Amino acid sequence: MPNNKNIPTDGQKLNINLRVIQSKNPAFHVGSHVVSRCGWRTHAVSDGKDLTPIMSDWAPDVSLSLALGTIGMPGLTALYGIEEVLGLQKNETLLVNTAAGAVGTVVGQIAKIKGCKVVGSAGSDAKVAYLKELGFDEAFNYKTVPSLEEALKKAAPEGYDCFFENVSEACTVLRMEGFMVNRWEHKHPESLKRLMAWLKEDVSSNCGIKCMPTFHFYKNGKMVFEFSGANLETLENKLKELR
Repeated sequence: MPNNKNIPTDGQKLNINLRVIQSKNPAFHVGSHVVSRCGWRTHAVSDGKDLTPIMSDWAPDVSLSLALGTIGMPGLTALYGIEEVLGLQKNETLLVNTAAGAVGTVVGQIAKIKGCKVVGSAGSDAKVAYLKELGFDEAFNYKTVPSLEEALKKAAPEGYDCFFENVSEACTVLRMEGFMVNRWEHKHPESLKRLMAWLKEDVSSNCGIKCMPTFHFYKNGKMVFEFSGANLETLENKLKELR
């Protein structure tokens, strides 16, 4: 892969999906897939300590790229934030900030699965429209509303029970708690299976989690192309153009 200053490599420790092609570690058999924080590259050598195996019963019709998104750290962050930190209950109202991001979109959809009202805040009209497509009850563009206070009241006149904050800005609440997903690492296998089940449920009944991984690549500070889905040949050709 090209070592371009606008493409994260070693220094930024980007998560990527790798296939094991040679192994002396019985925990990682040849042909299996893992998530690694080794940055963009075609090959990497590891002692296994920095590798996370992708669930062995991964659905064959689901893109492996989702191991970096909905069925990975962002999805786990959403799930643990809702269940372990917020303790969100049916019929409660949830406000999600930066709701159109990798974590926020999953947060809102899990909350809807649990029978909650969900309000999302996003930074563009296109993102607001996307949140409505995902099933958010209400959504607004915080950059253009005349009054944030009025927008919040209009979206949920009854008030809010929980607030999922994605960008760590200052806010006043009764209780605030930050977390890292590794706190519940022992639950990862079960949690990933639940996320996969919700994803598959949407495919069959349109009432689970919707997702389509989208990647934006930049050169000289400008976005040069957007990639969605699992067509790796298209992605490889586009990356060659950045050299």
